[in-house]
Amino acid sequence: MRRRESSSPRNKTISSRHENESISTSRNNKNIAWMRSMEKNWLDHLKKLNLNIQNERSQSFPFLATPTTVVHLIFKICRCTNQSPDVRYLAVEIFDRFSYYHFKSLIKNVWVNNEYEECTKKWKHVMSRVKSQFLLRLLSCIQISAKFTNSQNQKLIQAMAVKKFLSKAGKVYSLRSILASEVRVLKTIDFKLHIPTISVFVDFLIEFIRCNLAEDVNQHILHETSVNLIDIVYLHHQEIYHKLHYISTGCWERAENDRYRFLPIECNRIFLACAVIRASINVVLPDQEDIGSDISVQLDQLTDVPAGDISALAAVIMEQIIIT
Repeated sequence: MRRRESSSPRNKTISSRHENESISTSRNNKNIAWMRSMEKNWLDHLKKLNLNIQNERSQSFPFLATPTTVVHLIFKICRCTNQSPDVRYLAVEIFDRFSYYHFKSLIKNVWVNNEYEECTKKWKHVMSRVKSQFLLRLLSCIQISAKFTNSQNQKLIQAMAVKKFLSKAGKVYSLRSILASEVRVLKTIDFKLHIPTISVFVDFLIEFIRCNLAEDVNQHILHETSVNLIDIVYLHHQEIYHKLHYISTGCWERAENDRYRFLPIECNRIFLACAVIRASINVVLPDQEDIGSDISVQLDQLTDVPAGDISALAAVIMEQIIIT
């Protein structure tokens, strides 16, 4: 009769360890698959939002009524009130679109007949009023942006604070007028805020490619660098996209039809986010062009934005840094 062999404690321990490792590996694989699925859903959602923004701006030129001086003022006020970068970016977008639609409405209402002298006189009066309300409208845009942009360290700008700010600037408005201005801005842009901001697109794409970043690329530094580059893009939007148009067409002069055809590129946030990341890599790792090229290819595969286009816009941004 054969003697039954009993399992040793050591064999049981090894077997149990292998089972635990197998279970752990299976769970990790499921978690990774789940995360990738979530990331893909987010990317698809951002692509839809990006397309909506492009469609909404298909008939309006970005930054047409928002020169560098206005962007700089918005940035300065946001920094003085301790707002996050998202607040200043959204505030610029809101003010830019409000100004366009506001002027469009005013033109439609003023130039209604052929009496040139009468219309001219009325237009001068309207423009004088618009000029006097400029700071109020700008602050309203910042207020709205602060309310609708999520940030842990963000501080809302109360109507009373706006009233005091305007008073120091020699502008006297009641709290009711300040609140009414917010409503006016929202109605003018049809309550479309174009959220999320460009920095969210950038952060998401950085997160998506984080596993493929070089070990010596600090993700926090990359994020901070990208914020600085977005600032430059917003401050010098016209110069950057004018140069990109030249690179694309070989022509410096831009007719109205040329600008309309270029709008899908100029309003493509995913394209801009990819270029900002590529330029940020160039800043963080200035002597490692291969890594930057690899990142462009990865972003191309992820977003369907051609790697060559990403590199071209990134190069324009880098040139603007040198000029600035």
